[in-house]
Amino acid sequence: MDEFIHNNLHFPAESSKQASMQDRLSVWLAEYQALRTEIEWLIRDANQYQNFAIALLGAVTAAIAWVFEKAPTLIVPTLLVVPFLFCLLGFLFFRQHEEVYVIAAYLREYVRPQVRLLTKDNALWGWEEFKARRTDQIYKCGLFKAISTSKMILVLRTLLFLIPSILSLLVVIIYVTLQGIHQFVSNYGTTNTAFFAIGFFFDVVVVSLLIRNLFTQSDLPRRVLALESSEVEGD
Repeated sequence: MDEFIHNNLHFPAESSKQASMQDRLSVWLAEYQALRTEIEWLIRDANQYQNFAIALLGAVTAAIAWVFEKAPTLIVPTLLVVPFLFCLLGFLFFRQHEEVYVIAAYLREYVRPQVRLLTKDNALWGWEEFKARRTDQIYKCGLFKAISTSKMILVLRTLLFLIPSILSLLVVIIYVTLQGIHQFVSNYGTTNTAFFAIGFFFDVVVVSLLIRNLFTQSDLPRRVLALESSEVEGD
């Protein structure tokens, strides 16, 4: 009888512990689902910026053709607007991808270990590990492996915003060079030329910032891991 009572005294404690673990698991899974939904929204939003850039490219091409034929004096201000618009979309596109990687890092570094600990299943949510192993096996060649990295893919996708911006600036330079500085100032006036010069240098700065941001900050997995390491060391 004493042994029976002793064993029953442990049931409430064990049941309470089991319920607590289940509650914690539910909370982690709910957070995981919410963050996965946010990642999907961020990716859709980034794809929209790409779609906006494609639509803008078509509109700009048609507008420049019309302006060049019907109102050639507007060609320079039209071209100077292009880099700002494309770079703005490029920065927004880059920012969305940055947010995706930060959330993904949180899921990998915090949520997944907790869920694995509670479920006692170290193979749970092993997709990223499986993908990394298979990617290394598929892309063994140095060239293909370099192209397939997340950094290079982001760089290639961001060219959609950079190439129209750079081409617009090059066309402005060629247009002014062919006309000559004196003829250009004579056609547009000193005040307009000064505004065009300011706009041109502003565009150069914006394009340069996007290029710098792309080539120095685009290795998002490494940057996120570096931030994670610095936080751990700081603690």
